[in-house]
Amino acid sequence: MIRQPAAAAALDRDGRLVVADHAAAKRLTAVQIEVLRGGAGGIVHIQRPSGQPPYLILVSPLPKMDDVLSRAQHGVLFIIHDPSRRVSSTVERIAQVLRVPLERPGSSRR
Repeated sequence: MIRQPAAAAALDRDGRLVVADHAAAKRLTAVQIEVLRGGAGGIVHIQRPSGQPPYLILVSPLPKMDDVLSRAQHGVLFIIHDPSRRVSSTVERIAQVLRVPLERPGSSRR
């Protein structure tokens, strides 16, 4: 039997965010309801089973852009941040994709 690591959060078949931690799920639902009622939203911390720093989920109203969301009356935006994930700069990403070596600061070409 292969053991899968426990997930802190996932998406269900309908694309809804599902949180394994019951208390965090209640907080997330409360903030979502607040947004749907016209509130500003907030940040919910989702603890990980691995003990790494918690995910941060920003819950806010979708921007009201008539051109983009003309059919949407109300919506909720979820932005999930993983503080353990290393974020590289745009320069590093482009160099990686193009397989171009980068010079280290302080090094000189001869």
